[in-house]
Formats: sequence, C-alpha cells, structure tokens
Amino acid sequence: MKQHNNIEYSKGFTLIELLVVVAVLGILAGGILIALNIGGVLGKANLTKAKKFAAQLERGLVISQVGKWSFEDADTSDSAADTSGYGINGNLGGTTLPSCTSANPGGSCPKKLTASACELGLGKCLSFDGTNDYVEIPNSPSTNFGTGDFTLSAWINTTTTASSKSIIETGAGFAIKSLRINDPSTGYLAFYAGGCSSEVNVKINDGSWHHVVGVRKGLNIRLYKDGVLIPPEACDAGDTNTFAPWLVAKNALGATTYTSGLIDEVQIYNEALNLSQIRKLYAQGVIRRALAFR
Repeated sequence: MKQHNNIEYSKGFTLIELLVVVAVLGILAGGILIALNIGGVLGKANLTKAKKFAAQLERGLVISQVGKWSFEDADTSDSAADTSGYGINGNLGGTTLPSCTSANPGGSCPKKLTASACELGLGKCLSFDGTNDYVEIPNSPSTNFGTGDFTLSAWINTTTTASSKSIIETGAGFAIKSLRINDPSTGYLAFYAGGCSSEVNVKINDGSWHHVVGVRKGLNIRLYKDGVLIPPEACDAGDTNTFAPWLVAKNALGATTYTSGLIDEVQIYNEALNLSQIRKLYAQGVIRRALAFR
C-alpha cells in the first residue's frame, strides 16, 4: 500500500526552540550561548530545565540504539565500524569482494572523504558512485524487530534523479525495512516497514545535506526530513524479521541498483523515536556544521 503526502505535519524550529537545542547539546560555550540568547529568552531556570531534558533525551537515544555507522574508520580499513556497542561491523563493498582500502579504492568500494570534504560537521563520510558502491552490514538479532517498533536514521547529500535509490534497507517483500528515494523526478523520500509504505512529496535530491528518518510505531509509519514530521500513515504493518544483511546505497528490494551521493551517520534504533529525539539528532548536525564551517 503506497501513500502520498504533500502537507508537512509540524513546523520547523522557532528561535527559542533552536536556542534550547543549542543548550541541550552542550556544544556551544557559555559566552556564545549568551550572545545568541536574543532578548534573554533563556534564563537560568530554563537552561537548567533544558539540560535536564537533554539528559533524558540522550539516555533514551543511547539505550535504544542498536547500530551506528559514522564511517570514521582509517583509510587502511575496509570496515564500517558499529559504535553502538553491539559490534555489527559492516564491510565496504560487501563481504565477498577484495578489501576496500586506500591501496585498493576501486570496484564496489565507496570513497572515504575527510571531514572538510564532507562539509557536514560530523566527521568523515562516504561517497558512493551510483554504479556499484555500497556497504554491507551483517544481519543481527538486535536489528530484527518482528512486529515491534523501530527507527532508521541517516544523513544524505545527493542529486540523483534515478528511481528507487536506497539509503539503508534490508529484507524483501513484506519483511522489508527501507529508507530510500523513490521518485526519479522529484526525489520523494520513502519508508517501507512490514508490507506498508509511505512516500512523501519532500525533495531531498537537491545537492544539500538532509537528515532523514523513518519510524514504525505500532500501526503507524512516519517520515521526518530535517526535524520536520510528515503526517503519520495508518497501516497494519506486519513482521519485519529477515535473515538478509543491511545494505547502504544498494537496493535490497527489487532490481539491484545503487545510490550516488554522500551518506553519513547511519543509525538504527529498536524503538520509535519521538519528535524531540529526532530534532536533537538533526540539530546536532546543523549546529556542528555551523561551528565547523563558519
């Protein structure tokens, strides 16, 4: 069942919300925060509440995270290390191909970019050529959720106009779990979970970095772009368990195709993240990018 949405459900950040997020992340020094605190909208009491709220958000994100691939591995490594603590390390170019290292950068090996070349502010990233580059992440019991809730999250920068391009996905048929670009002309963002799908008219193939998130929560599936929630879809999603590996930038569903562009900070959670948690992940990238490239 495919759904199309054209109306955004929630608004972007207000000034006060952004300042609170700045405080929550604890990235900016006090002097800079005070300079940004236009009109004194954040008093000491509000900052204290914000920091307490931040701690609660962070604990929730850490506890529910079952996979995180930031692609900070050394140039001599063909691994995509999982830093979530679950140790589900991926392989650049798959598991049956020659190692992807600085000495062997060809074949199905995505290119490793420096933090300055990525221009996201979250460290290194991977560049995929859209021809045969991908990352393969082993199947794990910790990323099989059955009929339970889960969240897929990633940053992507692409200009692709090709159809059905994966960001991260696994499985096939009704067991598919997928966050992808679906429409070749508009760059629709799409999310698949247990036989249900949601495709929204929000463009992400404009050559800029975007934070994209797919959430399954009960009978609803939800999509977020840059911290904005799209109206949730009501759908009787089924069992999503699969023995297939996770693929980054390579389709698991349908014909084998590959995604071109930059991808970073791929994360999987074993619960449905809420709007505050997702906005924190988004704001973290926005603020660190602003600090890195100001």
